Amino acid sequence: MADSVISTQEERLAQATTPRERALALVELVDLLAHRDPARARQLGDSALGAALAADDSWLEARARLSRANALLGAADVGRVLDEMQTAMRTFEALGDRRARAWALVLIAALHVYSGDGVTAAELLQEVLPEIRKRGDLAVLARALNELANAHAIQEDPGRALQLYREAADTFRSAGDNLWMAFVLQNAAYVHCGLGDRALAAGNREEAEVSYGRALALTREAAELPNPEDNVIRAYAEGMAGRALIGLGQPLAALDHLRTAVLTARTAGDRRAEGAHLIETARALDAAGRTQDGLRAALRAVHLLEEVGDRRTLAQALEVASTLSEQVGDLAAALAAQRRFHALSQELDGERAKARMELNALRLDVQQARAEAERRRTEALMDPVTGLPNRRDFDAQFGQLVARTTGSIALALMDLDHFKRVNDRFSHLVGDDVLRVCARLLRESSRDHDLVARFGGEEFAIVLPGAEPQIALVVCERMRRAIAEYPWDTIHEGLEVTASLGCVVGLPGTTTQELLTEADRQLYAAKAAGRNKVMPEPGADSDS
Repeated sequence: MADSVISTQEERLAQATTPRERALALVELVDLLAHRDPARARQLGDSALGAALAADDSWLEARARLSRANALLGAADVGRVLDEMQTAMRTFEALGDRRARAWALVLIAALHVYSGDGVTAAELLQEVLPEIRKRGDLAVLARALNELANAHAIQEDPGRALQLYREAADTFRSAGDNLWMAFVLQNAAYVHCGLGDRALAAGNREEAEVSYGRALALTREAAELPNPEDNVIRAYAEGMAGRALIGLGQPLAALDHLRTAVLTARTAGDRRAEGAHLIETARALDAAGRTQDGLRAALRAVHLLEEVGDRRTLAQALEVASTLSEQVGDLAAALAAQRRFHALSQELDGERAKARMELNALRLDVQQARAEAERRRTEALMDPVTGLPNRRDFDAQFGQLVARTTGSIALALMDLDHFKRVNDRFSHLVGDDVLRVCARLLRESSRDHDLVARFGGEEFAIVLPGAEPQIALVVCERMRRAIAEYPWDTIHEGLEVTASLGCVVGLPGTTTQELLTEADRQLYAAKAAGRNKVMPEPGADSDS
């Protein structure tokens, strides 16, 4: 019986009436099932992509591919994961969707972890984490921290891994996601169990007990979390408790926890977890002297994990089945299981090696796609002749500057006098040279934090945040003189260029439209006064 969250999502899917609604519902359901039932998640992922294509929505298609990649990652289907991620990343880069792009990069890092490349995974996550933190997206941040902890864990850096697991757990708590918080706590418990195993192998029983004890404490913390998916949390907590108790040499106590883990995972519909708990059950039964029962549990795990399609955990089950078959004297079965284990291990190792190479290629592809998307965004906001922000970019930046100003803000509109004559007499190429020189002179005459833009045609806009009226007029006069005194004959003999400027200073509460209207009025006043002037003239009241 599926847990309540999955049931709720299935109800949403049943109520969907349009391709878009159906695709969105399927995407969310695939995300929920990706780590519980990868086989079903893959099937639904295909349906989600079909619905997204029917909706003719490029973003939704990319999001569906990302969900399919997440499900395929759980099934260790590396090749298809890479294909889906590559297609999704290109779309997100082109659309400028930074949140989806960040989520995709987290999944790519997870694939690096799977391939055994913790160093590259950590580098990728360290690169994207500042952007994720800046955006304040707790859900994506927590997943990124969890994967970064995983990267450190496989690099044999348990101390740093445990710090990051705690930060990830706290972030999931802040995001209100107790299910994933429980998963992260189990990851940390697993690291403590590994430390306990090492200490035990080194003959340090006391240190081992401390590590196993910490693992048990984390499982209790996870089990006590309130969540609508209590069965899922309880199954993982009970399973990890059993794992720790096996290490402590208490197989009977471990079996009590593991039986509960298996039954609870089955009730929650988490077949992948059920298989993993059966493996630990087999080990506990063997440690308790019930090797034949342990073998049956291992074989059940093999059968279940084959159905689910989790080849990584299946390899573990085959190894345990081989060992226990040998112990009960069934050498033929032991050899068969061992051969399957080695074949599967080699297959997975080969895929990991191939994945590392393909991931490096994907990383380069992502960087190129990002650079191309950034180039297109820049071109869309930049005037190609002067290199200044265009009208579209000016409108956006001007609105932001006015909205957040706490003092005065000046706006000047500048028009090149008789510019049509320049184009008609000297050519449009000379006209373009004039525009480029004027843009440079305006930048040189303004401050670093001022906004200089091409407003349209031969007109420019200059925004001076914080400038008082007389300061703004002084700057405008400096710009006018810079243009009037420039040696234009170096561009073409007989060329002369002047400019007229209209300036206005607004206070908090002044709207962009009010500023533009008054600056335009002052610009026309400068033209009416004979051109090559700044209006209002210095000394006049220029407040809006």
